[in-house]
Amino acid sequence: LGMDKMKDNRWRLLDIFTQLLEGKPIKISELVDKNYGTEDTIRKDKDSIRDFLAEKDLDRGLFGQMAYQHGVGFYLDRSFTLTDDERIAMIKVLLSSRALHREEMLPIIDKLIKQSSEPKRLETMVKSEKFAYMGVPKCVDMLERIQLIQYATEHQIPVSFTYQKNFQTFEYNRIPLGVVFIDIYFYMISSSHTSEDFLDFEHANKFRINNMSNLRIDEKVSVPRLQYSQFPKLGEFRNQTGRWAFLGKPIELEVECLFDPSYILDRFPDAKIISQDEEKKVAKMVIPTNDGYGTKMWILSQSNSMRVNKPNYMRTSIIQILNQIAGLYGYELVKKVDK
Repeated sequence: LGMDKMKDNRWRLLDIFTQLLEGKPIKISELVDKNYGTEDTIRKDKDSIRDFLAEKDLDRGLFGQMAYQHGVGFYLDRSFTLTDDERIAMIKVLLSSRALHREEMLPIIDKLIKQSSEPKRLETMVKSEKFAYMGVPKCVDMLERIQLIQYATEHQIPVSFTYQKNFQTFEYNRIPLGVVFIDIYFYMISSSHTSEDFLDFEHANKFRINNMSNLRIDEKVSVPRLQYSQFPKLGEFRNQTGRWAFLGKPIELEVECLFDPSYILDRFPDAKIISQDEEKKVAKMVIPTNDGYGTKMWILSQSNSMRVNKPNYMRTSIIQILNQIAGLYGYELVKKVDK
């Protein structure tokens, strides 16, 4: 390194900071030997970097915190930042979600890759998935929509929007109470997670955000602030609905599982096995869920591998739906008569 550059305090400070960002531990004695300056000068540079990080980067955590280890030197402790393995796991989940349009998703993926220690390696690992990625939303402003809804949720301000579903168009004014992602969609929830999921559009309280248009804050409407207990518990909602995000009354669904019960336990983390017949390969289980249409769709998706025992009205509802399905093919279900 030339002496003329060493005399430039700004260059020296930036060079030391760059080495720290690259993960290199810095020993003051080694920098003195390389003509970076005197020991006092380099120590002041180190203190300046430490103070800068403590003041400007404490909340963001972009660079890490200054640390010292005897025999190693001072370095940036980035243990609370993402490792490359954590990044690749996040990237795989994001790409599999198909949650955003390609134009919104791929820049996020690129940021996670470029901020890694081995960007070329990570890029190679997901290159094919990036190339083939097709997001569900047709809109390219999903993140902007979510930001607006989150702002309205936080300040309890109504939003107005046009909504399309089942080839029909509706105008709504709702107070958003939360955003949740389930299956392949982001939803805006405007009521408790235990409320009824109305199938008639007039009383709708759950909306796919990608189906919204002309979404806007409506400050003309004044509403009282809600208590925390009145907001939907989105974590419970996710755990209790499995794959499909339908609202409904909380129930304990008792089923007989005729296959590996781990598939149910993975889908519903609060489910429990209450008895098991290893010889018949049958597990009786209780699933905390709700009685919404999503639970019924999940039950039907299990085909002949599961039977509902309780509550009885859920059994009746499933039979009615099965009869309707049979009707589509010109058949009618007939109750089996025990001989």
